[in-house]
Amino acid sequence: MISLYDTSGDERYLDTSLFKAYGASPKAGAFFTMLQAFKYDTLVLSHINLAPIACLFKLLKPKCRVILWTHGIEVWRPLNWFKRRLLNVADKIIAVSAFTKSEVIKRHAVAPEKIKVLANALDPYFTIPEITAQHHPSIRHTHQIPDEAPLFFALTRLKHSEQQKNYDLVIQAIAALKSEGLIAYYIIGGKYDDAEYQRIQSLAISLNIPEQIILTGFIADAAIANYYQAADAFVLPSEKEGFGLVFIEAQACGLRVLAGNQDGSIDAVQNPNAGILVHPRDVKAIQEALKSLSQHKLSIPEQKALQKACLDKFGYERFAREVEGLVG
Repeated sequence: MISLYDTSGDERYLDTSLFKAYGASPKAGAFFTMLQAFKYDTLVLSHINLAPIACLFKLLKPKCRVILWTHGIEVWRPLNWFKRRLLNVADKIIAVSAFTKSEVIKRHAVAPEKIKVLANALDPYFTIPEITAQHHPSIRHTHQIPDEAPLFFALTRLKHSEQQKNYDLVIQAIAALKSEGLIAYYIIGGKYDDAEYQRIQSLAISLNIPEQIILTGFIADAAIANYYQAADAFVLPSEKEGFGLVFIEAQACGLRVLAGNQDGSIDAVQNPNAGILVHPRDVKAIQEALKSLSQHKLSIPEQKALQKACLDKFGYERFAREVEGLVG
């Protein structure tokens, strides 16, 4: 494995003796990749940005099999010549969702039989919690949230330049619920930049719900499952998700989700018991979905069933077998 962007490898996931990182010198990495690739019959590309390397190598070694992984927005838009060429010369294209496959076909006229959908999987190191009657009351205590109040959770990066997650519309919906007498809380976990932090805080203040909107910043991996389990639902009606790992993480914790129906989120929420899909910019639909999720909470057996269904469909072992069959 060769990376043009990383500076080191994570030994949990790979044999670091077989990994070369060129984050400090990506041009050298590209050259080394070309030299190394001649030794192999299959070249697997993790991103379409590697198109120049793949196109050149396919020209020099036409019989080499090229497999390209496509994720989401990077192939949902107009592409330069190298990237369009790669879509043509690749022997197999992997799409992380049926939505991404449909976008590649529609936008770039790629033959459907050339694209295989292989959904993302749960990280093998993600903590799968035991579902019990005790749902981490310490989270509510830490953030001063009443025990009986509906609690929604989102985990995402908050950047002022990226506003397709629509957590701001969720905040508007929570304000509308307050006018109906339903006081719900929304925890948004994840790193944020100063501009987005100020925008969200100002929005909450303007809607008179500042105490109901909680931005935690970075949450350590060991604590993420606790937040999922403390909530009544995971709520992030995005519109630019290639797949949405957070949606299956939530389900693996026995938590229903509210997601958008205009992107790859629909692939992560296929189970009809997993939650509610809405148009990601329809505040009224978001409001009604939040009300429904708060009024119809899952029992322990229902949460366990949701968790099992998620692990059966999105477990790492299934993913590993499919990848092995693909590249073996």
